[in-house]
Amino acid sequence: MSGMEIEVQVIGDRSPEVPELPPEPLIEDLLEKLDKNREMVVVKRNEKIIPEEEALEDGDKITIIPIASGG
Repeated sequence: MSGMEIEVQVIGDRSPEVPELPPEPLIEDLLEKLDKNREMVVVKRNEKIIPEEEALEDGDKITIIPIASGG
């Protein structure tokens, strides 16, 4: 996984294995590998909401929060 270590938690789901990512991965790369629709989740890095265009960094703690919808 490009030599970096990150922790991933998906709220409401079991925490996934961190997938193989490209060099210099972005949040959107992680979401794609985890089959998460980026329009249906909020992503936090180290407790701060970030856009999917942000680069992942070694030691990141990523939390993926599904957006509830319905009526």
